[in-house]
Amino acid sequence: MMCAVSPWLSFCMSGWIIIFFLIPFICLYVTCFLLIFFFFLLLFFIFFFIFLFFYFFLSLFFIFVVKKNFLF
Repeated sequence: MMCAVSPWLSFCMSGWIIIFFLIPFICLYVTCFLLIFFFFLLLFFIFFFIFLFFYFFLSLFFIFVVKKNFLF
């Protein structure tokens, strides 16, 4: 009944409001979420490989330096 009175209300009552207004916001939220997710994933891998690097060299240091000093 109201849709026949106002063209804006008929536009709102139809499914076009979902296409024109909700889908861009959903895409924006999904894009922001993916950017933040991949940014933190990248940070995690950077810190993880730095940790592995230091762990490897510290273990080599303890094997060759500290162990040799304890033995002799």
